[in-house]
Amino acid sequence: MGERPVLLWVPGLAVSELALVLLRPLLHDAIDAGFDVVFFVPPYHLERSPAGFASGDAVLATELSDHLGVIQQGVADLRETIRLLRAKNVKQLGVFGGSLGVNLVLNAARFESAAGQPPLDFLIAMIPLVDWSALLFDRPELEPVRAQLASAGVADRLRTLYSNLELSQFPAPLPAQSISVIAAAHDQVTPAAPRERWQRAWGIERVTILERGHGTMLLGSTLREEARRRLEEERGRLER
Repeated sequence: MGERPVLLWVPGLAVSELALVLLRPLLHDAIDAGFDVVFFVPPYHLERSPAGFASGDAVLATELSDHLGVIQQGVADLRETIRLLRAKNVKQLGVFGGSLGVNLVLNAARFESAAGQPPLDFLIAMIPLVDWSALLFDRPELEPVRAQLASAGVADRLRTLYSNLELSQFPAPLPAQSISVIAAAHDQVTPAAPRERWQRAWGIERVTILERGHGTMLLGSTLREEARRRLEEERGRLER
């Protein structure tokens, strides 16, 4: 490892064996584009799922401490992964992240950058989860969850914690030109407003919006074609 650039693939919430079937062509395309691929398994997903839970279910369906622990553990695991890859002589390291994965990666890069460590050479952010508050506190479908949080007296504290993770609130840990975004026009999970606020705050201009929703992003060939184009762009930038 280290002879070729490495692409760290960080999936989103509820990545499952079925999702891996849809993701496999994207992973093969990355290898064909000249990358070695490392696939990150988030806490409480796939083989890291607690007994009796489907992949990702324990992130939002159990105790609040589990939900916050997944965010904390995911950021910590990604920091260790980045450091491990750098220690294995990986000189060029990029990330293809999806949804929750983007939030975890950028918070990990934020801390690595503050610690004086080289974070990443590029990031391709697909349907990025920029602001947890927009998902939990703005979506009408999650009113029962909000009512539970309010009755437990933790809603305001959780909103404050989420604000500290909202990407536009801290300086970019990567140059704006090294970040590209693939968004979905009909995304109800990671809506346009917080994503556009983040893009403005960081000066991100390489944005493509596909006629998809959050859950349908992997269907059809549109995403694969765009992802392949982005990977070829990044490979060319690394070579230059």
